[in-house]
Amino acid sequence: MEIALLSILGVFVGFASGFFGIGGGAIVVTVLLYFGYDVKEAIGISVVQMVLSSLFGSYLNYKRGLFKLNQSVYVGIGGLIGGAFSGVVIASVPAIALEVLLAIVLALGILKAGLKKGFNDIEIKLSKGALIVIGAAIGLVAISAGIGGGVLIGILFFGFFGYDIKKAVSMGLFFVVFASISGLISISLNVGVNWGAGVLLGIGALVGVFFGTKAQASVDRKLQKRINIAFNVIILSMLIKKIFLG
Repeated sequence: MEIALLSILGVFVGFASGFFGIGGGAIVVTVLLYFGYDVKEAIGISVVQMVLSSLFGSYLNYKRGLFKLNQSVYVGIGGLIGGAFSGVVIASVPAIALEVLLAIVLALGILKAGLKKGFNDIEIKLSKGALIVIGAAIGLVAISAGIGGGVLIGILFFGFFGYDIKKAVSMGLFFVVFASISGLISISLNVGVNWGAGVLLGIGALVGVFFGTKAQASVDRKLQKRINIAFNVIILSMLIKKIFLG
């Protein structure tokens, strides 16, 4: 039963990862909490899945010409730095605090999806140092909450820095590659990881991410935003219920 659950969940998460440019951790952690997993174990499983799905999804986006490596690399380097400290945070912070942090990030994701357009109409050019600092901050917060950080990348680069939504989504998924690899190493050293569950989930995600990136490349931008809002509202509602009702 657990194998079937993880496989099906992996396919669904992989599709969401490719379509929304996220690590998929918000879905994984929330669902695993409902099935009785401890939040810290759920975060570890989530990050294993993120590594596999984000690597494959970013490769597909690159082949389809949806993003360039230049700016994404510097944001990713920052994510690598920030994610390296996530294991220490997870080991020392109470589980309820991690759940609340995840809920806040999800709420920000809904805010991003609800924006009709970014606050800037012209793409803002950022220095390499600024991109690294942004990536490091998001990597630390996101991986500690059990997500990849793609949602927060989207909020900043689409909502505030004037990037096209598809470019921001693709950059977010590429960022998850760096942050999740660094975070996985840190979590495995400081907390421990359920590798069997994580790999099984990740294999299912590889199937889903193929179709998710394909759908993301062709779907209308307005429809993509609406689906994103509905998706995040459902996950956030589940998480709030878990926090307050157990």
